[in-house]
Amino acid sequence: MFAELLCGAVALVLYVNTLGADFCYDDRMQGLRVGIEQDSCAPGDIAPWDALLACQDCFFASLVGWIEVWLTGCRAIKTNQDLLPETPWTNIFYDDFWGTLLTHSGSHKSYRPLCTLSFRLNHAVGGLEPWGYHLVNVAFHGAVTGLFTSLARLLLGGGLWSLLAGLLFASHPIHTEAVAGVVGRADEGAALFFLLSLLCYIRHCKLRGHAGPWRLVVWFVGSLGCAACSMLWKELGVTVLAISALYDICVFHRLKLRQIVILLYKCCTSHPSVPLMYTRARISSEKLETFLCDRFCSRPTSDDGTTGK
Repeated sequence: MFAELLCGAVALVLYVNTLGADFCYDDRMQGLRVGIEQDSCAPGDIAPWDALLACQDCFFASLVGWIEVWLTGCRAIKTNQDLLPETPWTNIFYDDFWGTLLTHSGSHKSYRPLCTLSFRLNHAVGGLEPWGYHLVNVAFHGAVTGLFTSLARLLLGGGLWSLLAGLLFASHPIHTEAVAGVVGRADEGAALFFLLSLLCYIRHCKLRGHAGPWRLVVWFVGSLGCAACSMLWKELGVTVLAISALYDICVFHRLKLRQIVILLYKCCTSHPSVPLMYTRARISSEKLETFLCDRFCSRPTSDDGTTGK
């Protein structure tokens, strides 16, 4: 627990200087406006040389840092109608991340209602004061760092290695954009529930054969619920389902690659209902070895041709 608290505190300290920052351009806008109105120009109407020159101007301007990026369509925060109190809160389930209706032709199609809901709560508490939005982002980073350190302790064991992993996660520069930019909260929220889902599943695995079925169901359903929340923060959260399966097979049961390939082959060819049976076995705490033996291993037969037990 000390390592988790220490790494989380380091993560908070490293980004406390962002609390006084303003919104960055992604927090204000959705897409580049390079002299072309999105709704009035079809892609085929844009001359190739005009598009090339526009891209070149934006590239060189970004290098010197003076570009002021103005965008058409809906903004993520500053003019996002979904954040206003007079807008029904249920609209966040019908609009994309930038406040555009999902069925609109100009929609980004990024479905992140939980992140938009967090922006709406920020707006309800502090309006458009940037420090409140940055404060939530920094707090998320601290919580994610603590959860990652906890995961490292489970995988690497307690001691120096898990502490180093947590400190590296807290200070790695790859997180700068996600923490310092308010719209990066989608990544932070998805990571938070990603780790919660994985930790719940690890707990579910460790309790197999040592707890009643109801406790196993609770941890399993908790893992699925957190996975769903991760997906509603950002689409990449769906990958936690695959990571959990890999942990179960490769880490918890330590199956070799050859065993995994044989299992997948037999699942795809001879036993189409195996995924459902496997899920039932996970919930009922049946051991994977027993599951594999019952479904795929040939049983000895007696002299009269009947199958033995």
